[in-house]
Amino acid sequence: MFIEIQSADPAVHALAVRIAQRCVWIIQAVLREEERGEAAREFYRVCREELDKKSSREPEV
Repeated sequence: MFIEIQSADPAVHALAVRIAQRCVWIIQAVLREEERGEAAREFYRVCREELDKKSSREPEV
């Protein structure tokens, strides 16, 4: 489960930021300038949650 105040592994954080920025870039034509930051935060939250889920799973044999 993703907890916002919980610090992320720096590699996970960097990857989530890059993915969020690219997602915003895809939809920026339909966003107002002031909505881009909010969209980036929401995309980051989703990316981080999924990356945290993946990193917490045990390796499959």
